[in-house]
Amino acid sequence: MAKDAIIYSYNKNINGFAAILDEEDASRIAGNTGPNPYSVLSTEPWVISVAASKTDRDFTNSVTLGDNKTLQGLSISMFGLSSHELYPLINASDATACDNEFSELAYVCENGSIDPKKIEGKIVVCVSGFDDETWVEQTKVVGVITLISVPNIDIAPANLMLPVSTLNYTNSKYILNYMNHTK
Repeated sequence: MAKDAIIYSYNKNINGFAAILDEEDASRIAGNTGPNPYSVLSTEPWVISVAASKTDRDFTNSVTLGDNKTLQGLSISMFGLSSHELYPLINASDATACDNEFSELAYVCENGSIDPKKIEGKIVVCVSGFDDETWVEQTKVVGVITLISVPNIDIAPANLMLPVSTLNYTNSKYILNYMNHTK
């Protein structure tokens, strides 16, 4: 009875807590973002945290453009594209669902703001930060490139069930310039 009451009243990491109450092990991987160097933070005392090494890992990939410039990006996607084929790029703000009505929302790939037919068979380029990524996985888009629009910030790669690369500020500026001057 007490176990059920605690489980229903506690809504974060409930599975780990329930496992401990059932005398099972609960574990998770902890990153390198603790309060101090070489530390991790865990707010759930019933979870065994397995810390990463002292070296932060970057999961890199690359985007090669038609001018043969290769831009380094980040990705945790398990999907990739053929390196022997060029795919058309489309700026998300050029693929709005309704004549410029959603251009600002499309810029960040907001759900419902992009016409799926306009991005079919292409790599869509949008500013990082879209909230619901599942909609783009349901289109016939070839891949996604997310851009960082602010310099000197840590970037986190997008995680999609299709090819994706997150570019830093410098590479984001380069690809936008490339797209604006290439047809």
